Amino acid sequence: MAIRVTDYTDVTVLISTDLTQAQVEAFILSASLIVDNQLSSRGLGTTTLKEIEKYLAAHLITLRDPRALNESADGISFGYEGQTGMGLDSSRYGQTAKQKST
Repeated sequence: MAIRVTDYTDVTVLISTDLTQAQVEAFILSASLIVDNQLSSRGLGTTTLKEIEKYLAAHLITLRDPRALNESADGISFGYEGQTGMGLDSSRYGQTAKQKST
């Protein structure tokens, strides 16, 4: 199957990132391959698959650039979303993609 016309703007509306358009598109391609290989035969509609693909691409971006969960200033303390080994549950985008696939 082909990319479901998910593009750079579709993903960057969901997640703010400093990645280049080419980098974001690489994550979209990865998300598309995952959707094609794992979900395309489950009878989900094209619109649903595109939504999953968008959120999955955003999730993959968080693996490269973790989202700040909390920050401090003078005490210099940072906390980031997710933990290793949590899979799709490590980001709100992955959780949304997972929810949309059920």
